[in-house]
Amino acid sequence: MDTDDLEKLEYINELKEEGLLSENEFAKLRENLQNFDNENLARLHKLHEMKDKGLLSENEFKTEIKNLKVKMGIKMSDRRQVVFLLCLLGGLIGIHRFYTGYRIIGLLYFFTGAFYGIGWLIDLALIWHGEYKDADGEYV
Repeated sequence: MDTDDLEKLEYINELKEEGLLSENEFAKLRENLQNFDNENLARLHKLHEMKDKGLLSENEFKTEIKNLKVKMGIKMSDRRQVVFLLCLLGGLIGIHRFYTGYRIIGLLYFFTGAFYGIGWLIDLALIWHGEYKDADGEYV
């Protein structure tokens, strides 16, 4: 572990102590420090500075921290949670496909039971790992 990693580890420990990271989020970051690159570190420092200067309210600060967690892959976005639940509960009939703009594939899922369950399992894995894109090409 080099000095840069030690600095990152020290900083994420401070965030955990401030209550901005849960134990699970802290453990995920600690195991995968490469997701916590210098750009993310600089963004966190800037957010703290803006909060200290009164340029960000507490709610705005927490929202920005949440967005950064999503970007670093340690927290699932709200939209991704919705798509995951739709897939889990109605994926065999393609509900999540309709929701994300894939109407034709949604119809195919509806009439074939998500290609006999295979498409459903693949979609669950893609959504869980953050690799599923909507019809506009945006990751959910």
